[in-house]
Amino acid sequence: MTTPAASQDSPCARTDNTHPDCRPSADEERAVAIVSALTGLDFERVCERSTPGPKPDYRTASSSPKPSAVEVKQLTSAAVRRHRAGRDKHLGAEPFHPAPSLTRTWLVFLDTTDAHATFGADSHTPVLKTLLRKLIAELERLEGNGETDGGRDPAIRQLTHSWVCSTVPNSPLGPGIITTDSHGTTRTTDLETDVVHFLSEWLNSDLAANLRSSLRTESGRRIAALIADSDGPAAGMIRTLYENDSTPSTPLTLPAEIDAVILIAGTHVLDYDIDIGWQRRTIDF
Repeated sequence: MTTPAASQDSPCARTDNTHPDCRPSADEERAVAIVSALTGLDFERVCERSTPGPKPDYRTASSSPKPSAVEVKQLTSAAVRRHRAGRDKHLGAEPFHPAPSLTRTWLVFLDTTDAHATFGADSHTPVLKTLLRKLIAELERLEGNGETDGGRDPAIRQLTHSWVCSTVPNSPLGPGIITTDSHGTTRTTDLETDVVHFLSEWLNSDLAANLRSSLRTESGRRIAALIADSDGPAAGMIRTLYENDSTPSTPLTLPAEIDAVILIAGTHVLDYDIDIGWQRRTIDF
């Protein structure tokens, strides 16, 4: 049975869509609700099958006095998400992993700084599939040598990318390994650098090519709704926003395809319009 193609102008209603590729995520729903609250406009989901080629996630109805389009993007790291999925699959939900062949409890950090520093998926992170088996073998070696700290051991460093690997005195857990992630974040604590410069670079880079393409042919106001995620390079920006409640003053360098940017970082919302400049709000959503 052939499914009829959607008409060229028909939107996918958020409450009634049946196309898997049109179904919005919870983050997209939250983002467009915030955009609606800030603009006073109602938006409809754009059907992915309505027309060929790139298109925005949402548009106002054709009868709207202020035609606008919204494309939602999440500023997150595919590498961190892959690492988290690997932890769930290979290490499970519990941080402690019993190892009867050991005599002590070991605390081992897995450094994911490289993953947090990139938006992409190809960063250098610890290999988790064989991690426990190889760690146990190396820790058996350290215990056999009477050592209680393996942070500077080359083999341990190669497995964990971290300097933290030591025994836990008087641990009630018994022989085994406690694993936990760690990472560092680079930032200046200055809004103009951590927010404005960071966003300008992202918007004008290849990372935002799909965003710009989706809005390029829209005739109304073109809005980029960006959801900042602490899993990735946006972590420094988010922390600076939480520590500094002022509003940026430096103009945001926008690509030609974008008229406004709405940045959502938890309850902190910044919006930038080429005619108005920066505004900052706190939304409990």
